[in-house]
Amino acid sequence: MRYYLIGITGGIEPEPGFFDPDSRALRFATSHPGFEIILVRSFDVATFVAFGAAQLGVAGSDVLMEFDYPDLYAPVDLRVGRCRIAVAEPAAMVAGDDPARWSHVRIATKYPEIARRHFAARGVQAECIKLSGAVELAPMLGLCRRIVDLVSTGATLKAHDLVEVEHIAEVTSRLVVNRAARSDVTLAFLATYLLLVFGRSAWLGEPLAIPIHRLESGALLIFAFFMISDPKTTPDSRAGRLLFGTLVATGAAFIQFRLFRTNGPLWSLAFFALLVPAIDLILPGRRYVWNVRPFVSKGDPHATLGNLDPDPAFRPARARGSRVLRVLRGQGGHEAL
Repeated sequence: MRYYLIGITGGIEPEPGFFDPDSRALRFATSHPGFEIILVRSFDVATFVAFGAAQLGVAGSDVLMEFDYPDLYAPVDLRVGRCRIAVAEPAAMVAGDDPARWSHVRIATKYPEIARRHFAARGVQAECIKLSGAVELAPMLGLCRRIVDLVSTGATLKAHDLVEVEHIAEVTSRLVVNRAARSDVTLAFLATYLLLVFGRSAWLGEPLAIPIHRLESGALLIFAFFMISDPKTTPDSRAGRLLFGTLVATGAAFIQFRLFRTNGPLWSLAFFALLVPAIDLILPGRRYVWNVRPFVSKGDPHATLGNLDPDPAFRPARARGSRVLRVLRGQGGHEAL
């Protein structure tokens, strides 16, 4: 499950240890000095990206639904690791059981939040017992009657005499980024760059396949959704960000098609980033503040985000130190039944 990132990053190669199945390392350099890959547990990918410790990740939609971080954005469905979340119960119960008549259920699951939301939408009170694995053993050992878990082929359910009785959601792997990466500058860059690339080809009378081939780069996607859209390095106002994205795209096209240099977007970004303070003076706006969530004790009605001072120790790693794009991949992929 370590190979999805190669296509996403447009040919950027990890160090050899990344492919070593016996390696215990969790952090790997790549052929690009600004990129590194981190391996974490699949359930932790969303947390690393949401709190700014990584800027890009690959996570199952089950993880995104369970944690439901508002700071995450999943722009690309990778269409791999396909499975589903379902409710299952012992085969002996199926004949005399009608899910439509449930009013209270006791569930063992790795996904308590998904289960609660699903049953609440049906008006069913759900008592969820959180387990980290071996969920299919719960009905056999009398812990509960039903489970909610990932299902792929159903072979594991069958081996434990369980039957799928209710479908909750389809699951695939998604490319996720932090919503702090502002979309307006990304859209301004992509719109201007596409216009210039296709306009130049039309002016030269080139076939449509040529500009399309130029744009078939995962590196361009990463540049647009991360490098140019970091809220700490872009103008504060929306008008300033639109101007900034347009300037970077124009500079990238000039470097690539007039100066015939590679990495045009990177050179253009390095140049126009120096103008961000001037853009902020001309087009002032509200400075971005990280949405850091302090730990709040459950049951305290007076503990709100408005009256708690965020602890600097919990500020995202991206706000300090060297800026390196950390790409996350969950270890082991889906553990579907």
